[in-house]
Amino acid sequence: MTEQWKKDVDDALAVMGGLQARQGRALREHSEWLEEHQRAMARIQASIEAQQAAGRATDARIEKLVSAIGEFMRRNGGEKEGKS
Repeated sequence: MTEQWKKDVDDALAVMGGLQARQGRALREHSEWLEEHQRAMARIQASIEAQQAAGRATDARIEKLVSAIGEFMRRNGGEKEGKS
């Protein structure tokens, strides 16, 4: 082996080591980002489900109110017609 060849191999190994380290950091950072993203999506999904539940509860209250108003109107409308 010549000294130049040894130097070239050492340089190539140094470059490969640097590339592997950089790739490892990128992979770790991406994994951390992905985990945080998944936690954020879970929080968003929980919020959506809570809003949907609140919406269903509000819909039920509105339905009861409309029904009560309708019953009120039928009773008062019937009384007025009978008194006329």
